[in-house]
Amino acid sequence: KRLYAADQLPTIDPPAEGPEFLVVANRLPIDRDDSGDEPGWKTAPGGLVTGLAPVVRRASGAWIGWPGITDTDVDPFEHDGMHLVPVRLSSEDFQMYYEGFSNGTLWPLFHDVIAPPAFHRTWWDKYLEVNTRFAIRTAETAGKNATVWVHDYQLFLVPQLLRSMRPDVS
Repeated sequence: KRLYAADQLPTIDPPAEGPEFLVVANRLPIDRDDSGDEPGWKTAPGGLVTGLAPVVRRASGAWIGWPGITDTDVDPFEHDGMHLVPVRLSSEDFQMYYEGFSNGTLWPLFHDVIAPPAFHRTWWDKYLEVNTRFAIRTAETAGKNATVWVHDYQLFLVPQLLRSMRPDVS
């Protein structure tokens, strides 16, 4: 079901126990590691992970994001001292929300129009749908009065959607 207007969003009560600090980013701070006998996860490189992972660990917080593989359900899990909460993306979600609207429309607009932005209604619809999915996952996870850090342009709509469902979070 696609949810677009704030009055169509569910009201979500905070869980009995939930993290007080959450990072919500397009990607979880991990990469798939298939080098061993069993597939697993390794910490991803990059500035966001380097900067925010210690804060998430110290706060016993959670990180919400896409695990980097499409069309696969991944349950929440612990990795490197952090609680990770995956958001599922289908191949279509990835193409339309991420490659399409995020990188084909927003990225050029924010980078001096190095390439001309493309505008497609189907990309926008998918962007709304995926942002709603991230917001619902966050609302279901965040403890009462939690602080939520929403990172980057892929998730511009999450703060307003989250506020509509959970006015207690900052």
